[in-house]
Amino acid sequence: MTALRSMPAGPSDSARSTTEAWESGDHWNIGDRAVWVAQTGHRLIEFEVTIASPDNGTVLSGSLSGGSDREPFELPGRFGNVRHTGSEQRYCLPCARSLHELRTQTRRWTDLHWGGWSPRAHRKHALLQASIEWQRVIGGFRGTFTRAADVPDWLRQVTAGALIRSYSDSLRVARIEEPIDWPTMLTEHPGDLRIVVDKSLDTDGDLWSRITKAHNAIGDSGMAAHLTVDLEVTADGELVLNPYAVGSAELDTTTDDPEYYLQLDPRHAALIDHVTATLSTGPLQPAGFWPVTSQ
Repeated sequence: MTALRSMPAGPSDSARSTTEAWESGDHWNIGDRAVWVAQTGHRLIEFEVTIASPDNGTVLSGSLSGGSDREPFELPGRFGNVRHTGSEQRYCLPCARSLHELRTQTRRWTDLHWGGWSPRAHRKHALLQASIEWQRVIGGFRGTFTRAADVPDWLRQVTAGALIRSYSDSLRVARIEEPIDWPTMLTEHPGDLRIVVDKSLDTDGDLWSRITKAHNAIGDSGMAAHLTVDLEVTADGELVLNPYAVGSAELDTTTDDPEYYLQLDPRHAALIDHVTATLSTGPLQPAGFWPVTSQ
């Protein structure tokens, strides 16, 4: 998920006063119901809170009816991102106006963003989403393309039970983390599924080749090589494969010792150096994966 960031007060920011009404402690009373607002991607998050102490700048999560065992906490920027809800209390005109402006601006941003994909792309994405059969497993859900899905038969077979729900600011259909040998699959079925790599990391126009070499080097070492990928629909409606990370969980020997975040098995030092140099996309990350996308 994209990191939360402060939302602007509205289109009139450039002409606003130094301090908005809600930024002042005396704007609030203990027990006022409010929402904390922030933008994540192209969505507006509204988190319900109750004012605990206007002087200390603290709130409680949810409403007063949510239980008495909650501890007050401070929000980033104190009350800068907090607005009255207007329910069960006096009507607050400044907060109401600001919330209206935030919601309106977010809808505009959302419409502009998703308008970057053609109607054909949106239909393709919706049909593929509707053609996945989900089953509950430990830790969430895993999906399988049904026979109604407009995908090659081999793709349906190798990803059966491996599709993971994934939410993003693109028309992502699913993420796949299973140890599927994608380089071999794509070589055996040329033209069925185009590869789209991160342009910002494709410095030599050969990133997919480097990913393939790294994947094969890990497999040749005797480890289970993982190539995490996303299935996405492009702006014009084409289903493509987007590599996300490559590596092996066997490379990370992290224990429960709180003093260590990432422990690398020294027996694989040469392999780690080789793959890092081959990819040139960054160092090995916890869980034994190298990123191959900047997202």
